[in-house]
Amino acid sequence: MGTRNDIKSCWFNRNNRYRQNSGNGFGYKYFIGILAVVFSSPCFANDTTNVSAQPNAAITGSVANQAVQINQGSLSTQGFSRGHFCNGPVISFAPYVLQTESMASSYATSASYGGQISLSMPLDGGAVELCKELGRRMLDKARLDYELVRIKECINIYKAGFQILPASPFYPVCADIIPIAAAPSVDPSELSKLE
Repeated sequence: MGTRNDIKSCWFNRNNRYRQNSGNGFGYKYFIGILAVVFSSPCFANDTTNVSAQPNAAITGSVANQAVQINQGSLSTQGFSRGHFCNGPVISFAPYVLQTESMASSYATSASYGGQISLSMPLDGGAVELCKELGRRMLDKARLDYELVRIKECINIYKAGFQILPASPFYPVCADIIPIAAAPSVDPSELSKLE
């Protein structure tokens, strides 16, 4: 919409010269304003109002942020093979040293020492005992496998016509393996001594 439009047929035309009695003539708004001032009743401000600003602000604060984080890591576990772990009760101790320094108006330092003790124990003791029994059987099987391999390799040495020198530190490995053809008659009392 334009700020000034001289087209008299428009309803938003601001040039209202064709309406002579519309009150839009020069000085009409001043005349209305003067009449409002002359014929209005006087108003007085309340003289008992006392306004005095008294701002007061005080801020004091002291902040001390101190945090201690102790990462003790994972607890120790007892394992017999891959995937075979028997976790019994474990106690761990994690020591720490804290030291702070301040260089405001004067140099100040403080240190504190301490430690964290944690105890971990399984709630099902039967499962731990079963795990240990399985570990014992695995150790027995590993021992048997070692002995059978040792005997087999000593027999292969004898079959090839060799023997280990008695002064060698490895002589005791095959000392109890005796070929049947060269074996003397063994007294049963000697066998009981071997046990």
